[in-house]
Amino acid sequence: MVGGENSSGSILSSAELFDHQREPSRTGQRQRDGRAFQTATLLKNGSVLIAGGVNNGGSAIYSADLYVPSSEKFTAYGR
Repeated sequence: MVGGENSSGSILSSAELFDHQREPSRTGQRQRDGRAFQTATLLKNGSVLIAGGVNNGGSAIYSADLYVPSSEKFTAYGR
């Protein structure tokens, strides 16, 4: 899970990993930009593409990040 909103409506940049056999765990890394209403797509190589969404001001985000679990890092994608 990446981004989203907290109970006060602030956009988050945190990320957590979910495994149905374990408790959720934080990645220790944050996205470059906080996002809500984004998409997250698991790619065949195990990376996750996080695209679109809105920022704290409600403006659309026209960028994507790639999360690579083996390095636990987010990088800009497609720029």
